[in-house]
Amino acid sequence: MTLPNNRRWLLATAGLLGLCALLALWPTGTAQLEWSRDLIAHGQVWRLWTAHLTHFHFNQWFWDGAMFALLIYLARPFVPGSDVCRLCLISAPIIAISVFSQDSISIYRGLSGIDMALAVFVWARSRSQFAHSRTWLVVGGLIGAKLVAECAGISLFVHGESVYQPLALAHVSGSLTGFVMGFWPWLKRLHPGTF
Repeated sequence: MTLPNNRRWLLATAGLLGLCALLALWPTGTAQLEWSRDLIAHGQVWRLWTAHLTHFHFNQWFWDGAMFALLIYLARPFVPGSDVCRLCLISAPIIAISVFSQDSISIYRGLSGIDMALAVFVWARSRSQFAHSRTWLVVGGLIGAKLVAECAGISLFVHGESVYQPLALAHVSGSLTGFVMGFWPWLKRLHPGTF
């Protein structure tokens, strides 16, 4: 039996967020999956993907999960589910690898870099529907404002936890990945044979 597309989206999103919640309740599991500079350097490359399922505290998980669920809901009219899966699988290691350039970071957790990849991806793919409206410009401006705030060290959603520090680089690398993958079909049509 195949599920209708909307139910598959709902079940996949709920399953992923449920897994994140279970990991939050299981500290040993979180330690086995979080991004760790030393452990990745010693061959535990699965952490490039699994680190995004782990979180430092409930507040971080709540905001990351809420944004992820909202973005998945907004993606449905514009983006096939396979493209969203591809984006998540490709952006996860790109974001995690970019964290290596931050020498002060030894452990990284969170879904917010993928949230930013999804936000920009959906924004780019919805271009044909909203390109001539203010909505598309406003959403693009809000994404840009969030990136500027994060780069300035201002956390818009998650506050009050000493262990957690928002990592602007994860948001920027996620956004760039979402931008390239979101506009890729348009670039291929613009320059056939180049890509």
